[in-house]
Amino acid sequence: MYLLVAGAGCLVSVYGEHPERRTEQADPMTMVRADQTLVRVIPLARGCSVRFEAKQVAKADVQQAPGCGYAVCDGQPWISPTAVPNVILTRGVFFDGEKEVELDVSGLANPWVEAEELEARNCELKIDTTEENEELITLKVAFMKWGAEDYIVEWVVMDGRSLRLSIAGVGDTLPEWMENPGTPQGQYEVGNALWANGSRDKARVWWKKAAERGHAKAAEALKRPVEAE
Repeated sequence: MYLLVAGAGCLVSVYGEHPERRTEQADPMTMVRADQTLVRVIPLARGCSVRFEAKQVAKADVQQAPGCGYAVCDGQPWISPTAVPNVILTRGVFFDGEKEVELDVSGLANPWVEAEELEARNCELKIDTTEENEELITLKVAFMKWGAEDYIVEWVVMDGRSLRLSIAGVGDTLPEWMENPGTPQGQYEVGNALWANGSRDKARVWWKKAAERGHAKAAEALKRPVEAE
């Protein structure tokens, strides 16, 4: 159970837990605020996480330019590769420990937040050091279902600020980090997706990889009987 703390701008549980502060092995979660804002929190590596907020829009308020993959809602253009937008992103926040950095999410529609298709495996996080010995973080997020046509957004985060570098359409080809995730949580999520699609043996391969790296839920998943639905 979650509550919106007035004036705090963040969600906390009734037990005082901040969703953004969970470990990278925690599952992403979707919450709905009292104003019907959809909130998706995705734990990442090194104590980082990303939170996306979205709202549903009425089709009557949307104008779509035929065949170009874009639409207009409330006077603003939105990228919408596959359909008229029904959900648009209203806010993105990157968390690095106690630091919060706003992300530019303007113009991003149909991010699959409401369908809980946005997971850790959709994200690639890279942390580098500049010649001036400052930390440079690159975050890529694939706003797509498993193999559905959509887009990837890339941001850089440095010195408490962010810059959106690109929005790229990817067709129906999964990016490398989704096909072959490097984190235990991503490997666990790939296993879950394969299991749900009936590829039980392949699912167990990915769960085993995650379990060997200490992922407790993956170890539990390996105990499922192959014939289980």
